[in-house]
Amino acid sequence: MPILLLYAPWLLQLEEAGHLELADNRTNVPYLATSTPHQLGMWPIAQQQVQEYMPVETTADFIYAMTEAERRSPGLVTEYLTENKFWPTIGRFALFLNESLPVPPTQKYTNDFRGEQPGWTNLAVKGTIGLSAYAWLIRQAPPGERASLPDPASLEAAARASSEYFN
Repeated sequence: MPILLLYAPWLLQLEEAGHLELADNRTNVPYLATSTPHQLGMWPIAQQQVQEYMPVETTADFIYAMTEAERRSPGLVTEYLTENKFWPTIGRFALFLNESLPVPPTQKYTNDFRGEQPGWTNLAVKGTIGLSAYAWLIRQAPPGERASLPDPASLEAAARASSEYFN
């Protein structure tokens, strides 16, 4: 992901488009979770496999990636989200992160060599970063879109409270 952010933010945005399509139930595979999908499935049809249960990590990573793509190419992500009516999906992801903090429930994460555990500190940090990224991204949204989305100021406050929880 970092190499795409550095050299081709538009490619990262394209890569994430499939996750938005699946999460918003615009595919033939039903997706019922409020978090970002972890995997799309097997190529070439992307029929969904069993999702690895890593919702805080994948959702925070997704929001952060979209935010950074927007920072590096202003208008790229916001125009895409507006044209394709994905702002409510991004808002749903932010609410999921907010509900998962400050102590994330039992789940996996990238370095979970001991298996699923409740309250991983690094997941709380990632979730906090994801909420902060959402707050920045939503401020770039067209005013008409912002009215129906979770308030960025309250989610920023939740992110601050979550980070203070671990101090």
